[in-house]
Amino acid sequence: MHIPNSSIRTRDRNGATFNYIFEDDASGAFGEDLNGRWISFAEAAARYAFIFIQYKLFGDDGLMFRLRGGRFIHRLLMACFGAFPGWYDTHARL
Repeated sequence: MHIPNSSIRTRDRNGATFNYIFEDDASGAFGEDLNGRWISFAEAAARYAFIFIQYKLFGDDGLMFRLRGGRFIHRLLMACFGAFPGWYDTHARL
């Protein structure tokens, strides 16, 4: 939700640098333009186990919506945390 209209300084295939502004619905930076460190497969699998639990509980078809008041609770979570459970992109390298 913070990606649209954000910008990065990156390189094209020939190595020339340029500024890029992300459009609506863009997934953001990729590869070496990402901030932070790369994590191992084991770390990624552990994080995704938690993410899948969130989707099972609070996702579009999650258990929360089957409970009385579940939609209200979900709206509260959205108000507190923004998009909940959110969107996750996975970028990998060898």
